[in-house]
Amino acid sequence: GPYFFVFFFFINKNTPNPHLPPFWGGGGGGGGPPPPPPDAFTTKDHEPMTSELPAYAVPGIESEDPTGDPGYFFYRVDRLAGFPPVAAAISRTPSVLPAICSDDSVMREAFAQSSAALCRQLWVGTDDGLHWELSFGDGVKFIVDTGDEPEDFLRDALVAQPRVSSAEHYCDENFKVETTQVLRADEVAAYFIDTVVTAHREFARSQGIDLPY
Repeated sequence: GPYFFVFFFFINKNTPNPHLPPFWGGGGGGGGPPPPPPDAFTTKDHEPMTSELPAYAVPGIESEDPTGDPGYFFYRVDRLAGFPPVAAAISRTPSVLPAICSDDSVMREAFAQSSAALCRQLWVGTDDGLHWELSFGDGVKFIVDTGDEPEDFLRDALVAQPRVSSAEHYCDENFKVETTQVLRADEVAAYFIDTVVTAHREFARSQGIDLPY
């Protein structure tokens, strides 16, 4: 009846609903444009954006970037082991890499690194798929010389990887790497594993150590 219509109009007029056009109370009155659909995402400047992952991110694996930058993706390599490039690199890696930090065979065995332990000590990160941050943990230092005198085995092995244009060893455990095209993080993670294994072999050779692989 007429009383119901007046009551409905009064409530709706004074209780804006953001999901309805302005003439249904969506904007508190007025003739502005209707709001975006509920599933649309907007930035602070109201520019449309999507939740689609960038090409360099690995689907289904959450970034571990501590800064919280939504465009920067940072992964520990062992978390990418289920993806084909990383799985293939692990299959090429000896199950155990003896330490080259000592002439003592007992010490070499004590500080040896398994392939699984190696992957837990490697990280890759990027915000554009072209410029990468590669980091490694202390265990890597037992199996390869990580310094730059007289030769930087890790840097040399990195620049020899496909689609890597430059590598800078800018501090003890970190590299800045540039690639010739946008790569996904699991591809770069595979390069990093291959890099460490190659550098390990070259370092052993430089020390006159014969490895069984």
